[in-house]
Amino acid sequence: DAMTRLFFVSHRSGEPEIWCEVRASGELQQLTAHPGLAEWSVHPAHEGRHVYFTDTVGGWRVDVEDGHEECLFRFPAGAGREKGLVGAAMGTTSLSHDDRFWAVPVKTGSLYRFVIIDTCLGTSEVILERDTIGHPEFHPTDNSLLRYAGPYHSRIWTIRRDGSANRLAYARKGSEWIVHETWRPGSREIITANWPHGCTGIDIDSGAVRRVCSFNAWHPSINRQGTLMCADTVYADIGLQLFDPLDG
Repeated sequence: DAMTRLFFVSHRSGEPEIWCEVRASGELQQLTAHPGLAEWSVHPAHEGRHVYFTDTVGGWRVDVEDGHEECLFRFPAGAGREKGLVGAAMGTTSLSHDDRFWAVPVKTGSLYRFVIIDTCLGTSEVILERDTIGHPEFHPTDNSLLRYAGPYHSRIWTIRRDGSANRLAYARKGSEWIVHETWRPGSREIITANWPHGCTGIDIDSGAVRRVCSFNAWHPSINRQGTLMCADTVYADIGLQLFDPLDG
């Protein structure tokens, strides 16, 4: 959050590794030399000291000051990643705003297990098992609330960190393409691409649905204040678009 480092994944060594740019000097530093690092799992801590990631055997964090790597969670026997780079197969993870909890979906056999790791105590808990669990995201200010992606036909789900209140937040209408969702900070609203018709806002408490924008947004992103969004566009590519998420 202090923006002293910019973290990124690079293949310049031949394999995906975590690097950073030291913003004050522009120096590039390689932080890992870790076989099997899952590049889409990488999540920097908000405090700037650690970067979290998974590999083929478990969940890890690296200390950006001294390069020390610590294994926080070992995957159960037989666990592995789904093939491909779509949805849950990407293996994305989420760290709560206070860096206390780390959400990691783990594929075991035909099911996914939703694992929550306490980064202070080093304990872990499976809060859900189901057919698919992808793209988890903690609420921006509530470390007890998460959203995640289920199957494409019923995509947006919310769940409490203790595993309770697992529910579908939005029922897809017809052939809607619902994808690439994110929380709106300062609210309990999820904004999602409803491609190619624009972005839709979903209030998880009232169920109210509203139009957020009306162009072919693909990967919407939002600022920390919840007042400005940016999205790329696809078919047709009309470039990066900035828009107000509140005025319709």
